[in-house]
Amino acid sequence: MIITLTGENTYAIASTERQLIADFTKKYGVNGVERVDAEQITPARLPDLLQGASLFAPQRLVILKSLGANKPIQEVLTNFLPKTADEITVVIGDSALDKRTRLYKFLKSKSQFKEFANLSDNQLCAWLSKEAAQFGGEIKPAVAQYLLTRAGRDQWRLANEIQKLVSFKPEITKESVDILVEATPEGTAFELLDAALAGKVN
Repeated sequence: MIITLTGENTYAIASTERQLIADFTKKYGVNGVERVDAEQITPARLPDLLQGASLFAPQRLVILKSLGANKPIQEVLTNFLPKTADEITVVIGDSALDKRTRLYKFLKSKSQFKEFANLSDNQLCAWLSKEAAQFGGEIKPAVAQYLLTRAGRDQWRLANEIQKLVSFKPEITKESVDILVEATPEGTAFELLDAALAGKVN
């Protein structure tokens, strides 16, 4: 089986990879998981990666990263992937796959293809609520929107901020956001504009 994870949302790609690894490990153990930096891979290594199990890992999960950075291997890999052994699951996680290549077209039609776009503000607010709940906290929609305004829309940063905020106080408030979250330049500009509109700045 081949799974492709691509798109501009690198956080979603990484989260999906972690879940696939967790599910595989729970079922088959850790010995079968192999992470490979495709930027350094050579054609000679592909048969071992894609066509064989081992004594200690009858089922294998092969994670190929940074494939877009190794263009010479892509053509060879396109020829090898259809021959992937049944006991091997290949996960290609790369936000920079070139849509013009034969590899991309193969993956698009022959793999479990998942493309992750960046989330809208409404989607981010809903996600922040779920993240807070996961760590035993709570954030209301208005506060979630305020957090986006202050911290920006990078999910990697938001994931860190939400954990920090819940640890400080389970019920996240605008006040706790002001205390713990450093504003981005855009967030600072928004706050100044907001203050000006409220008559607080001359």
